[in-house]
Amino acid sequence: MNDVCIDDYGALAIPGGFEEYGFYEDAFSDQAVELIKEFNDRDKMIATICVAALALGNNGILKGKRATTYHLNNGHRQKQLAEYGAIVVNEPVVRSDNIITSYCPQTGPAVAFMLLEELLGTDKMQETKTAMGFLQMYALIARIPYAATVAFLLLLIKGIMLFKVPKS
Repeated sequence: MNDVCIDDYGALAIPGGFEEYGFYEDAFSDQAVELIKEFNDRDKMIATICVAALALGNNGILKGKRATTYHLNNGHRQKQLAEYGAIVVNEPVVRSDNIITSYCPQTGPAVAFMLLEELLGTDKMQETKTAMGFLQMYALIARIPYAATVAFLLLLIKGIMLFKVPKS
């Protein structure tokens, strides 16, 4: 992450992860904190899926902003996000300024399409959505396995969790 030139990227996408596999150590590392801060300071899009919103909360950039995170298990992670000062909204996907948060892995396609629309416009987003067979995205999301969601995001991600915007 030290070699990332922020100017080369239009957005940062952070998928969630599992505590037992070191997600929080990675997401709360000094390198991740600095990368998130730089993207936010330059008002670039930041999209998170599931518990990845906690990395933004830990960074302080969700303070006073509407956001969401993993909502199951009695909202344990949402309560944690609230402790960081976020205004927690129990909705699948929440956008607040340059930040998109979502509350479970199943929301991956919705987040990806929202980010794609922001980066490349509605026409390109719709073209991609159609080409991928997402005719009625929200009706299909419930049937998409987690692995397919991750594969979709990896198709859109250039570099490590970064979206590269083509230069015009």
